[in-house]
Amino acid sequence: MKKFYSISIHGDFANVLYIEKKKSIFHILDEQTLDLTELPKFLQNKYNFYIVLDIEESLDDVITVPSVIKSSNVLKSYILKRFKDSLPSKNILLNFKKLSEDKEESTITYKVDAIDQKNYLKKLELIPEWKEIQSATIEKFALLNLTRKCFDNVKGYGYFSAYTYGNVVTVLAIDEKGNLLFERSSTTLTNEQTSQYLNMVEEINQTIAYVKQQFRSTEFSTLVIAGSLSLDDKAAEHLLFSTNLNIAVMYPNTFVKGLENEEPQHYIIALGAFLVHSKDRFLPQQVYSLKEYDLAIKLLLVLSGCAFVISSYFAYERYDSYTQALDRYDTIKNRLLRMIKTTDTYPMAELEKSYKHLQISEKFLRHHPTDFLLQLRPLIEMLRPLKYEFSNDNMQKAKFHIQFRKNFQTLGELYEFKQKFFNIFQTINSKKTFKLEEKTNYSNLEFAVDISNNIVTKKVTPRRRRRR
Repeated sequence: MKKFYSISIHGDFANVLYIEKKKSIFHILDEQTLDLTELPKFLQNKYNFYIVLDIEESLDDVITVPSVIKSSNVLKSYILKRFKDSLPSKNILLNFKKLSEDKEESTITYKVDAIDQKNYLKKLELIPEWKEIQSATIEKFALLNLTRKCFDNVKGYGYFSAYTYGNVVTVLAIDEKGNLLFERSSTTLTNEQTSQYLNMVEEINQTIAYVKQQFRSTEFSTLVIAGSLSLDDKAAEHLLFSTNLNIAVMYPNTFVKGLENEEPQHYIIALGAFLVHSKDRFLPQQVYSLKEYDLAIKLLLVLSGCAFVISSYFAYERYDSYTQALDRYDTIKNRLLRMIKTTDTYPMAELEKSYKHLQISEKFLRHHPTDFLLQLRPLIEMLRPLKYEFSNDNMQKAKFHIQFRKNFQTLGELYEFKQKFFNIFQTINSKKTFKLEEKTNYSNLEFAVDISNNIVTKKVTPRRRRRR
C-alpha cells in the first residue's frame, strides 16, 4: 500500500487529495480545497507529492531537426534558437519527444513543450519539501493522461478531450496512437451562466474545426468532456449536433473510490496528477539534485547499517570464540588443580635415582644386537654365522661384526653358493649400510665372508616420563 498527495494549483487556490493505492484502485482518504497561503503549512511534515500547476504561457510546437543532433543539450540550444521569438525567456523547462524519423532526408521530428522556469518555480515554492515531489507538470498533461486512462478510443480514430472549469476551456486533440496533436486553452469573458456555456461550446466547436482542418489525415470519432461542462445536459446536446462526434463523459470512478456522483468532475486535474508519465513531467534540476542527495544519504545509511550488522556479527563470533576458549581454559585449569592435589610427590633423592636409571636405560636400549641381525636375516637363514660381535661403548655409536664360514666338496658348489649369497647381500645392502669383506680360500674350498657396519649415528629424542 502507498499513500500520497495529489495537488492541483490553479489561480489562488489548490485542490488537495489524500490518496491510498490498494492494488489497482485509488482510495480517496481526504479532500481539501485550500487558499494558496494555507497550502505550505498544510503540507508540512507530509510526504509524496504529485503536483499540477497552471501555466498561462507555454510553447507547444513540432520541430524537425537534422538527425546528427543527438545530444540533449545541443538539441535544447537548437530549439531555443529556432523559437527565440516565441519564447518569453531563454530560462525554460523543456520537454521534447521523438515523433518520427526520415532516414532519406536525415531528419527527426520532435514534439516540443516548453514553459517559463521562473514562473514555474515561483509556484512550485509553495511546496515545502521539494525532495518529496514525485511528479510535477502542467494541466494539459494531467488531463491528457487521465483521458487516456478513462477512455479507449475506437481503433483507427483519434478523439478530443475538453475540460472546463470556471471560465477556462481546455481542448486536447489526440490521435489514434494516443499522442497529443494539439492543445488550446482559452478564457470566456461573460458572467451569465447561459452565455458562458454557449461561449464554451463555441470555443470547443472552433477548436475542433481548426484541428480537423490542420490534421486532415486523422479521423476523429469522439469528444470526451469533463469538468463543469459535463454537468450540463444542454451543452452536451449542443456539442453532439454541432461537432457531429460521439459525446462521452469522463468518469474516473472505475478506478477511483471515495468520490461520489458529480464530485470527480471537480477534481479532474488533481486526479490526473498521479497518472502523468515521466516523459510528460517538468522537474527542475533543483528537484533532481535534492532527490539524488536524499537517495545518496539513504544509500549511505543502508551501507552503514549493513557494515554495522556485519561488524557486529564478526564481533559476536569472536566474542563467542573467546568465551568458549575461556571456558575450556577454566575446565583444564580445574582438572590440573585436582590432579595436583591427588598426585603423589617424591623426595629429591628418589627422583635423582630414577633419572640415573633412565640414563642407563637410554644407553643400552638405544641400540640392540638384534637390530642388525634382523636386517641380515635372509643370509643367516641361508648360512648360520660362525661368530657375531656387538659393542655399544658410546651412547651414539654401535658396532657389529659377523663371520660366515662354510666348506664345499667341489669348486662349482662353492661358486654357486657364493653367487647366491652375494645377490642376497646386494639386495639387503641397497642403502650401503653394511661392509662385506670376502676371505674365501679357493684352494681349501672354504667360503669365508666377514660383514660389519659402518659407524652410524642414531639420534633418539629422550622420552619424557609421565608423572603418576
